[in-house]
Amino acid sequence: MAQPKTLFDDVSSKDGEDQNRDSNDNEYKHVRYIGEIPKCWQVSRVGDLLSSLDAGYSASGEDRPARNGEKGVLKVSAVSYEVFQPSENKRVPPSNQDDLKTSPRKGDLVISRSNTPELVGSCVYVPDDFPNLYLPDTLWRIRVKEDAPIRARYLAYVLSTDTIRARIRAIATGTSRSMKKIAMRTFRRLKVPIPSLEEQRRIARILATCDRAIQQVDALIEQKRERMHGLRQRLLTGEVRFPEFDEPWREVRLDDVTRELRDRNEGQYGIDHVCGIKNDEGLTSDTDRDASSDLSKYKVIPQDAFAYNPMRLDVGSIGRLVDEGPALVSKDYIAFECNRDHLEPVYLDHYRETHRWEHFVETAGSGSVRVRIYYRHLKRMELNLPPLPEQRKIAETLEAAKTEINTLEEKRDALQRQKKGLMQRLLTGAVRTV
Repeated sequence: MAQPKTLFDDVSSKDGEDQNRDSNDNEYKHVRYIGEIPKCWQVSRVGDLLSSLDAGYSASGEDRPARNGEKGVLKVSAVSYEVFQPSENKRVPPSNQDDLKTSPRKGDLVISRSNTPELVGSCVYVPDDFPNLYLPDTLWRIRVKEDAPIRARYLAYVLSTDTIRARIRAIATGTSRSMKKIAMRTFRRLKVPIPSLEEQRRIARILATCDRAIQQVDALIEQKRERMHGLRQRLLTGEVRFPEFDEPWREVRLDDVTRELRDRNEGQYGIDHVCGIKNDEGLTSDTDRDASSDLSKYKVIPQDAFAYNPMRLDVGSIGRLVDEGPALVSKDYIAFECNRDHLEPVYLDHYRETHRWEHFVETAGSGSVRVRIYYRHLKRMELNLPPLPEQRKIAETLEAAKTEINTLEEKRDALQRQKKGLMQRLLTGAVRTV
């Protein structure tokens, strides 16, 4: 088999070490479920490399992160994107803290044992101690033996390669299309390729450079989000106003400036564009829908209309149809549109992020087990509304800030794709560093 190209033209001049390799370094072997790897690399079961594998406990938490020494339980999103995100947690009140037991420490790996098919088995390296954060039962903490032939950070990279991720998805179980789980015993039997410690060090150093670039963009995104949050609160409450506007704001109810939408498809429209609601994404095309499903009872909404799940409005299950309409939404959703002579839809879309909206949603609705908030409840919300020109100026300013964040997120995503491609070549030995 032909020798693969090396990552650097002259590693010896870069690292001060001899680039010559034994003849075995030029040969490759095929390992089931892994593929072609250098013949000089070892293969080991994950379980043989670990000193411990512990699960967490899913204590009930609040829908906000822990702050100032408070205790929090991690969400699966803390490990879903290749870099540990400690801010992705829910604050646990003192009354629910008794069973919290597993905290992430420096050098640990945290793995998602239960998640969507795409994210189950997501693995991250923990760079510091987090004694006030705890794992839920959907996350595992693993520790590598001190005398293992692999380093923890390197193992995290290996478990994140496309090859190993595909194997993890294959061994995951579950009858639901949306959620899969992996068992400890099955995970322990997973095989991983292991180069020399020196090659691990070189590979980890290269990938750590990628991680730092991604983390820098992530930090900038978080700064921009915080700035936008503060700007939104000030502009949408009138605390800060643009100098060209001085007209007084007026108090209105939501039903003064919106109307509920009840039209059904029922074959008369011939619409087949169906949207569903995803938290943090709003209304998006429902690609999981069965193509043969009956659309006659679905509600028809125009562009810029809003739709929400009345049983989940309190957790942000609402969205505005940004794409060109009309579109269909579930018959179980509540839909409404703005009176454009009085209320700008983009303005209301940002208003949903204010404390005033959140407080109303927390206290509205009916139902003892799960709160239901229908339009008859939501329409009673009172808004302190500026004139339309000022609404549009506020919306334009906030949309510009949102676009800036979206651009940074696209840059972050591009860096992650580049890193993933590099990982696949380095961690399978297709490209060598020695």
